[in-house]
Amino acid sequence: MFNEEIEEYYHSSQTFQILVPDFKDWGLEADGKEIRCLPSGLESGKIESKDLINSILNGQGSMNRPNINFNPHAEGISVPNFYEAPSVAISPEDVEKVLEADEVEGYLEVEWVGHESENILVGNEEDPERIILTHYDSVWGGFIDNGFTVSLLIQLLGEIDLEENLIVFAGVEEISQESPYHCYGYRRFEDEYLKQIREAEEIFLADSLGRNTQKVIENPEIIEKAIVLNREGYEDKVKFVASEYHEVLDIYHSPKDTVKALNSYEEAVELVCSELGLER
Repeated sequence: MFNEEIEEYYHSSQTFQILVPDFKDWGLEADGKEIRCLPSGLESGKIESKDLINSILNGQGSMNRPNINFNPHAEGISVPNFYEAPSVAISPEDVEKVLEADEVEGYLEVEWVGHESENILVGNEEDPERIILTHYDSVWGGFIDNGFTVSLLIQLLGEIDLEENLIVFAGVEEISQESPYHCYGYRRFEDEYLKQIREAEEIFLADSLGRNTQKVIENPEIIEKAIVLNREGYEDKVKFVASEYHEVLDIYHSPKDTVKALNSYEEAVELVCSELGLER
């Protein structure tokens, strides 16, 4: 389907092999009562304590230990982070049930399976002035992150100067067995197209557009997490367009990230066209 949408434009495929998680089974009980949850760990095992953490906060020393986590901004279960340990995510409304329980037991069964993915490249692969990066894989829902952005860029292919731009629709941005686990597809592109990245005037990163406030993200900490490459020195030429980070946390990496989450279509189109210099 993806290739059918871009078949009239010159494009190529950069294929690669990677291991991705296959979540087989998971569960959580508090005093014998089932608590709804989703897998958020990358290792199988048991969760035998009430190690409850806020998944939005960093620096808690929790990335490598079994835990139960929650996103306090979410309307339900949300999985902002994946942990290198047995871990499950719960809804904020179930936090008190876990805290008040005398006994909490959880488990996760995950297998790593081989997967062939690809980066789809459209435009000037030799010496682009601008490289436009986005990703087409998702976690749970995936409409805002990142189906809408992909669809928007496909719609604009006829207006973007493909002699000056290279658009990279990357796979395996969300989860891989690599460390760090995210942005693997971007790093595979970097490995093969290092010269183009170094010589391009701008790296235009588009992700999670279409919900609430649309803006150019200038917070260096957010940019650093949104594009993780193997080499340093590109930060100053990254332009990151997205929905305001704190205004998508209610549906981030959750089953509620559906088409119903889209409420800023025109604003997203206007922002992307403006920043790419396209007339509307």
